[in-house]
Amino acid sequence: MIEIKGVTKYFKEKKQTIAAVQDIHVTIAQGEIVGLLGENGAGKTTLLRMLSTVLEPSEGNMFIHGINIHKQPDKIKQRIGVLFGGETGLYDRLTARENLAYFAKFYGMSKHETKIRVEELAKRFGMKDYLDRRVGGFSKGMRQKVAIARTILHNPDVILFDEPTTGLDITSANMFRELIKSLQREGKTIIFSSHIMEEVEMLCQSIIMIHKGKMIYQGTNEQLYKEEESTDLNYIFMSRIVRGLNMIWHIYKKELIDCLRDRKTIIFSVLIPILLNVGIIFFADKMMARDQTDSMSVAVTKNSDASVIDWLKNDDNIKVIESKNPLSAVEQGKALAALKIPGDFSSEMRNMKSPEVTVYIDSSSMNSGATADYIQNILNKHREAIVNKRLGQLNVTSQTIAPFNVVEKGVSKEDDGSLTMIAMFAPMIIIMGVLGGILPSANDIFAGEKERKTMEALLMSPVKRTQLLVGKWLTISTFGIISGLLSTLAFVLSVRYLTTVLNNALQLKGHFTTFIFSFLVSLTLLALLGAMVLCILSLLASSVKEAQSYTSQIMMVAILPYFLLMGKSVHELQPSGFLLPIYNVFALMKQLLYGVYDMQSLAYTIGSLSVCTVVLFTIGYTMFTKSRWVLGKG
Repeated sequence: MIEIKGVTKYFKEKKQTIAAVQDIHVTIAQGEIVGLLGENGAGKTTLLRMLSTVLEPSEGNMFIHGINIHKQPDKIKQRIGVLFGGETGLYDRLTARENLAYFAKFYGMSKHETKIRVEELAKRFGMKDYLDRRVGGFSKGMRQKVAIARTILHNPDVILFDEPTTGLDITSANMFRELIKSLQREGKTIIFSSHIMEEVEMLCQSIIMIHKGKMIYQGTNEQLYKEEESTDLNYIFMSRIVRGLNMIWHIYKKELIDCLRDRKTIIFSVLIPILLNVGIIFFADKMMARDQTDSMSVAVTKNSDASVIDWLKNDDNIKVIESKNPLSAVEQGKALAALKIPGDFSSEMRNMKSPEVTVYIDSSSMNSGATADYIQNILNKHREAIVNKRLGQLNVTSQTIAPFNVVEKGVSKEDDGSLTMIAMFAPMIIIMGVLGGILPSANDIFAGEKERKTMEALLMSPVKRTQLLVGKWLTISTFGIISGLLSTLAFVLSVRYLTTVLNNALQLKGHFTTFIFSFLVSLTLLALLGAMVLCILSLLASSVKEAQSYTSQIMMVAILPYFLLMGKSVHELQPSGFLLPIYNVFALMKQLLYGVYDMQSLAYTIGSLSVCTVVLFTIGYTMFTKSRWVLGKG
């Protein structure tokens, strides 16, 4: 009986400590044949070397027939036989017989006993023709036979074979397998590693699987076949290794690296959204600051009334341009607005007439309209001053014609329009950043793989389609989250350091933790939802170009809630609106920017996005199990 209890073996390589075997627990019954499976470097040879007493475990204990291997190694060596693959341990200048006799002496065998045993083994392995030839001239297969004979020469109770059929021809390999069966009939306990799955299936009653030093299975063949619902040991072995690798992370990491190495993904997912966002911020800030900073040019005729011209020239923001044809100046872009002022304007006012001043604008220009509004404000102030002067001359107070005043104030904190502008642009910038981040990678990961014919190779590997789908979906979502966060960062930095008017409106003090939590949760869920939508669309497409035509339409649909919310205040938002996916993210971000922290709104948003994502994932998974959607047109 063999017992391995919590065995770990560390090796120091340069300045690193590597665990070749980690926390192995195994019990092997007397007379059992156990197959040791694992890829190169998994720890099989290290485990066998510890059982052979050559290596000592760093942690744990090993027992054979109740004897601690490393406390009483001499007792154990008499009862075990060991053969390591590729290491025959034979002396080239000695004959095969001399090699066997040399090792027989170590085990206390007499000359007569050795002679009989050597002849028996030579007959069993077909070595009689070269038993008395020097080993140095042997082929690899001949050396291997001698090494196997040396291993069982002393009739051990426990035999350890590390890839024993390496180098043997078909006849010799079959002979070895018959030897294993005969040794089992004699009650020997055998552990052997092999890469030949048919050999393990044929000879072993139980199996130990090791991957990267960790045991991933120990049990009988029948139990393993039942668990895996398969009798294909090669497939089962590969499947178990895949699970040991944490396949979703493996796929996710590969897809992430693949996308990051694609310049188009970086440019379209990250750089372009950031540049667009900065441009939008500059545009918004320019709109807010235009009235204070831009010079407004007004064209007038040379013979215009001097009093009106003086009113305009006294304002620092107005630039008066004299022109023979003011309307033509506006049309040619030399002025933003034109004034038509009667030549006898002042005399008509003195005669209590109402002369007419006409303001001409370019209706297609926002700057022209703003200039006209500014001019009308100047003229209205002077008109009110004249009216008040005339009322005073008639001993009539202004209250007589204005019995009450109407004052408009906001119900929220004072806002000069800057916060409104931020609340208008910020959600669009952030959400478009998320969607822009997921679009290139989604098209490439599904439709691109179909187009490049690499998807079929994935489906033939021993990995579940669920793992493939989740790994790819999380990669796409990650790009959405990264792009959304970078867009947000670019937005905040642009407002803080590159704007004049909007800077004071962006204040997140007091509820910063709540703001960040709500923002990150909604951003992540939006990325997961959007990524799955694009996964489905990419599965529907047979090429990247076709996928792009589908996804471009979705981008337009996703922005519709922005326009629906544009004219609404945070106080007009109804709880039911937060049950609508995408719309609720726009609404929640608007609330957060206005300092409204409603846990019900957040809960509704999280719930609806989660439910929608689950439903879409089910649809996407169903499609991913169908070859027509995964492989495309064959």
